[in-house]
Amino acid sequence: MNKALDKHNEELDYGAHCLILGEMHVWVENAWYASGHIWGEQGIPEYRPSIKTLIRLHKRADEALIVYKQKKKEKLAAKYQQLIGE
Repeated sequence: MNKALDKHNEELDYGAHCLILGEMHVWVENAWYASGHIWGEQGIPEYRPSIKTLIRLHKRADEALIVYKQKKKEKLAAKYQQLIGE
C-alpha cells in the first residue's frame, strides 16, 4: 500500500467511500476497522496495513475528499448558473 501511495502521489481520486490509487480502490470508511481493505481487486492477497500506513492513507483520503467536494461544488455552481441563465 505504501508503494501505491508513493506511485500515485498526485493522481489521487476519491470515490464512493474509497480512495482511488490508479486502478486500486482502497476502502477508507469505518476508520480504523475495515479501513485499508483493497476493494474489488482480484488476485491481490488481503492483509491489514500497519497503523502507520493507515494513518498515512487517511491523511491522503482527507486531502482527496476536500478536492472532490470542491470540484462537486464548482460543478453544481456552474449548473445553477446555467439554469438561471447568467
